[in-house]
Order: sequence, then C-alpha cells, then structure tokens
Amino acid sequence: MAVNTGKGSTEKNEKVKMVMREMIRSLILEMLEGERDEVLGYEKYDLEKSSKSKTARNGYFSKVVKSSYGDIEILIPRDRLGIYKPILIKKYKKNISDFDNKLLVLFSKKKTEEDIIECLKGLYQDRFTDTQLNRIKDRMTKVIHKWRK
Repeated sequence: MAVNTGKGSTEKNEKVKMVMREMIRSLILEMLEGERDEVLGYEKYDLEKSSKSKTARNGYFSKVVKSSYGDIEILIPRDRLGIYKPILIKKYKKNISDFDNKLLVLFSKKKTEEDIIECLKGLYQDRFTDTQLNRIKDRMTKVIHKWRK
C-alpha cells in the first residue's frame, strides 16, 4: 500500500499546523492576561480596584516566537509603568517549543481542571499562589472549552 505524500498531503499538514498554532496562541494570550491580572491585582473592567492601582493596562506589543509548529505571533500585555513582566514568555525568549506541546495536550477531552493546574505549576514553578493559579486556570478553561466544541 502506497503512502500519499503529494501536494494534498502537504497542504493538509500545513492546515493542521496552522490550527495548532492558533490553539497555542489563544491559550498563551489568556495565560498572559491572567498573569497581568495577578501582578496588577485586578481584572479588566474592575473599576473600583483599578482606580486605586498605581498603574493601568496599556495594550499589547507583538512578539513572534518559534514553536514546534512554526512561528506564532503573540500579543504580550503591558501596563503603563512596566510593573508587569511576562513570566511564561520572558522578555528575550524566542522559542516556546519546550512547552507548546504541554499546552496542546490540555485540549484533550480527557484532561481535567486538575491536569491544567498541574501544568501551570510546572510552567510557573512557585511564582503564583494556588488561588492565583486557579484564576489563570479559569481563563484557560474557557479557551479550551471553546476549542473543544
């Protein structure tokens, strides 16, 4: 039996890689947003807490990172005073292939919220408390459920 390695096969592989990149990108954005919320001490649109904060959200900057599935453009959140420093994708980090597959595994229907927490603990080490990790997990869960549909 011959294996099809023609043009159609290559196009299909590229489409699969494109979907994988988008899944990774969307999950990383939520994780970074969660990081920023925890560092700033308030969520987006929490006017009461944001008015008492020393800094405010200040949009995003774009960064291209290399993954196991090709280059991915990531939007990195920032704040006005530069208090928030990304933890997951540090300032000079250009390659995320060391953890991108760990994130993709979370999209499996067999993975539970406990599995997501364990993944976060592995990625963040001791940077956040269990409560903070749970809030980041909640953001991730929304993205994961959206992709599972």
